Amino acid sequence: MTENAVDLLCQDFTVQLPLPLPRLEETSPLVMPLPAPKEEKATELMPPLLDTKEIVLGVPASSAAPLTKSRKRTGAATETVKKRRCTAGAEGEPSGSLSQHRAKFVSLIDGMLSDCGSEIERSTRGLAESREALKQAEAALKSTEAARAAELSQLEVWVSDLERYLGKSASALFKLKKEKKSKASKVRRLQHEIQNREESRTVVSRDDFHARWRGWLFCSIPSWRSMRRTWLWRASREA
Repeated sequence: MTENAVDLLCQDFTVQLPLPLPRLEETSPLVMPLPAPKEEKATELMPPLLDTKEIVLGVPASSAAPLTKSRKRTGAATETVKKRRCTAGAEGEPSGSLSQHRAKFVSLIDGMLSDCGSEIERSTRGLAESREALKQAEAALKSTEAARAAELSQLEVWVSDLERYLGKSASALFKLKKEKKSKASKVRRLQHEIQNREESRTVVSRDDFHARWRGWLFCSIPSWRSMRRTWLWRASREA
């Protein structure tokens, strides 16, 4: 009966006192006794309480039967032995749920660290790729700028040649216009002179014709008179 009562005391009467949060690098596990069967579901659902320790306090059960003096002494001794055993067992061996939660927590931290490392590697890889793409874009931009500069210089040379050619052609065209004007003026002057000469020739020919006609008339009038006289003499003679 005494041993059963001590077991009940060790299982049921436990008090949780908050202690500072232990470090993960500590090799000694946290001391927690096995909880009651009713509290297992609650501890599985709730996150692990890493900042608490359970200290076992032995309290005499009210329902325990009164013992004699000798039995009280032996019961007290066995109770202290049981309490020492409970505390030693609690300090020596951690509970299964705590170890599971601790392992889960450590695995979660390791997963987070591995995810962070992979994310950092991916970010560095992306940064290197973006730098490489930026270098390629800068090289392409430089090549395009060089090509544009060459095209611009070639275009400037072509424009200067065109301006020179246009200047030469404009001066040649101006000269041609001048020559054409001078030739046109010469042609007009020549035409004028030809017309004047033709007019003067026609006037001279008319005057000459009239003069000759008059001279012929003056020369032919006496011959006509003599011919008339001869005709009249012949007619009178025949009559």
